[in-house]
Amino acid sequence: MTDLHGRLAERLDFGKEFDITKGEILALADSFFRENGRDSRSFDMGKMAAVLADRGCTATQRLSGDAGQRKEGWRGVRLVPDVQVLLLSGDYVTIVFPDLFLYRKCFG
Repeated sequence: MTDLHGRLAERLDFGKEFDITKGEILALADSFFRENGRDSRSFDMGKMAAVLADRGCTATQRLSGDAGQRKEGWRGVRLVPDVQVLLLSGDYVTIVFPDLFLYRKCFG
C-alpha cells in the first residue's frame, strides 16, 4: 500500500505557501484507490502522513475554512492545479478531474 500512497502524492503539488484539508486528501484518496482497483478503505492516513512528512509538509489543526471554521490538514501541499475541489457543504467534497470525471463523497 505504501506504493499507492506514494503514487497518490504524485497528484499533489508541494510548496511552502500551499495547504490542504484532511477532507480533500480523503476525497482524493478514495477516488484514486477506486481508480486503481483497490478498496478505498485500505487508504491509511498514517501512511499518507509519513509520505507528506517526508516531503517536508507539516500537519496542522488550524487551517481556515468556510465561516472561519478551523480544519485539520497539512501545510506545504495542495491538489495539483488541474484538479479542482469544490466544497458543496460541510459534509460533502466534490472533485472534478481534468477529464471531466466528477466524484462526490460524503464525510458526515
